[in-house]
Amino acid sequence: MTTIDPKKVLKEGDEEKKKAEQAKKEQEEKEKAEQAKEEEKAQQDKKEADQAKEEKACLNIKGNTSSSGEKIYHVPGGQFYDKTNAEQTFCTEGEAKSAGYRESIR
Repeated sequence: MTTIDPKKVLKEGDEEKKKAEQAKKEQEEKEKAEQAKEEEKAQQDKKEADQAKEEKACLNIKGNTSSSGEKIYHVPGGQFYDKTNAEQTFCTEGEAKSAGYRESIR
């Protein structure tokens, strides 16, 4: 006849419980790491979208070349701004002037 040692049974049960707790802890850590990675990607995507939006908003000065070959830039609110199809865009009038453009009639 085999005797069961209650202390051994308790010890084995404790070991199983510890293994289960360790597995749960590892799973939670893995989920936290995945969540942090997703949040980091979302922040990076937002940063890139904001940067693209800022760059697009900035490029509001239109530059084009007249039929006589003269480089002219147009600012929002200028007389020909809405009619102008930009061949080049600028963020500042200084950039347009540096590129060889002159200001249009306002």
